Amino acid sequence: MTREKYQFELPEGWRVYKNEFYKIDPSEDLPYDDKFYFIYYGEDMLLIENDHFHLDLGWQGGENGQYTIHFFKGNWLVGELLEKFRSKKSALIAERIVEILTAFKDGQFDNLRGYVVDDNDLSNQAVFEDLDSFEPRKG
Repeated sequence: MTREKYQFELPEGWRVYKNEFYKIDPSEDLPYDDKFYFIYYGEDMLLIENDHFHLDLGWQGGENGQYTIHFFKGNWLVGELLEKFRSKKSALIAERIVEILTAFKDGQFDNLRGYVVDDNDLSNQAVFEDLDSFEPRKG
C-alpha cells in the first residue's frame, strides 16, 4: 500500500529531520496491520526544527490514542514546551502544524514562557510526557 505523506512549507531556517506523517486516520476502513504500521506504531512521525525550536509529532496511546504535537523552544532534554495539541484527525493536525509555523514566523512565540523541562537540573522533575495541559504565559 502506498500512502501520501503530508508536506509543509517551512519558514526560513527550518529543516525536516523526519517525516513519516501520512494522510491517514484511524477511522478509515483499513486493515489493522496498515493502521498499526502507519499510525499506532508512529511514536516519532515528524520532526521539524531550527536552531532553537522543535516541532515533534507522534501517535500516543495505541489503538485508543491520538496524534500529539509538541512544540517547544530547546529540545526534549532542556526546553520549554510552548504548545501541545492532540487529535485523531490527521488533517486537523496538519492544519495546526501550519498554524504553529505561521505563528512562529509572525513572532507570536517570541515572548511566551512555557512548561520548563531541564534534565540537567536534578531539582526540576518536570517531563514533557507527563504534561496533560498547560497555558503558556507572556514572558
